[in-house]
Amino acid sequence: MTAYGRLIQEALAAEATPDTERTERAVRALAAAGPDALRHVLTVADEQADRHHPALYEVVRRGTYPEAVPVLIPHAGSVATGVVESVLHALARSGEDEGPAFVVARLTDRAEPFLTRAAASAALQGVSDTAAGDALREVLAEQRGEPDEPEWPLLLVNTATALAMMNDHSGATALYPLFAAGPETGRSLAVAAFRLVLDEDTPHQLSRALDDPSAEVRAAAVDPLFLIGSPTAARLLLRRAAEDGDPQVRQHALIRFGDIMGLVLNDAEDLPFAREKWEERGEGLDPAVCHRFGGPVTLGDLVEEFTEEATLRAGVAEELRLLTGVDVPAVLARDGLEAARRSVRDVPFTAGRIHKWGHAQPMPPMPPPG
Repeated sequence: MTAYGRLIQEALAAEATPDTERTERAVRALAAAGPDALRHVLTVADEQADRHHPALYEVVRRGTYPEAVPVLIPHAGSVATGVVESVLHALARSGEDEGPAFVVARLTDRAEPFLTRAAASAALQGVSDTAAGDALREVLAEQRGEPDEPEWPLLLVNTATALAMMNDHSGATALYPLFAAGPETGRSLAVAAFRLVLDEDTPHQLSRALDDPSAEVRAAAVDPLFLIGSPTAARLLLRRAAEDGDPQVRQHALIRFGDIMGLVLNDAEDLPFAREKWEERGEGLDPAVCHRFGGPVTLGDLVEEFTEEATLRAGVAEELRLLTGVDVPAVLARDGLEAARRSVRDVPFTAGRIHKWGHAQPMPPMPPPG
């Protein structure tokens, strides 16, 4: 067995265990081994297309150096979805113009399969590039209809999300029709996109999503409301915690209500306490402010929670990613806690404001009590 083969076998063995540090060591060794190792990784991932190999995909995602481009491009048509997604992700962040241009071409080519175009739009999420922005807006304009394709919602959601990361929330109005049409998976994808997408109608649309017959869709609406963090968002979450017919939706809504109010809430037994605290403090919350931990959201409070609460760390890392645009979960996995803390230390952040991918947003109008 070659040296690359041994490294790949170690990565495959590591990903089958809960030992994330072992997996990271294997991924790091393969990523550092250069384009020849990357070629071997892609060959194995393609040969095992019927199996999911997150460690190998992560090696590919880290292939953003110029020498990787000619290795990556031939695999963009792989039958393995994980390979296609990771290849396009790496190419979109390549230091060579050929890489991003290749991804943009896959996105805008209407002859490409919808899943390939959806993977291309996902690959451009977090990329700040004029050509990418123009291509995404072109696709958004094209996709405001309803093509007869089952993957259409995924392309539309990925495109609107990528634009939102560029502080362009024009995709919101294209997503709202999905809230009430099509299978529940498409509806929930559209609703969940509003963790990052936001416009003036978002709170009203999310309040409607909380009444969807599907528990999957109602659950998807919880975090977008939590991230708005207004008193009305808190009230909607408390009502869902009390009334929803699905126990998992009730619990998640209760926890997120507690996160806004600064209360530790876990299950139905905590509901009377939550109501009591809402009666005491709800009226005093500023409707123009995004709240966390019972007061205006601040980056310092979130970083402190991330640092000190190990059991909550993964969830707070994801929240920091959404708010700052820094991939805190990835930094934490690669480089550890202190590096993750440093990664957001100097990010501009306005206390009490909604933030989407590093951009402060105005508080949208809230739906009336109902």
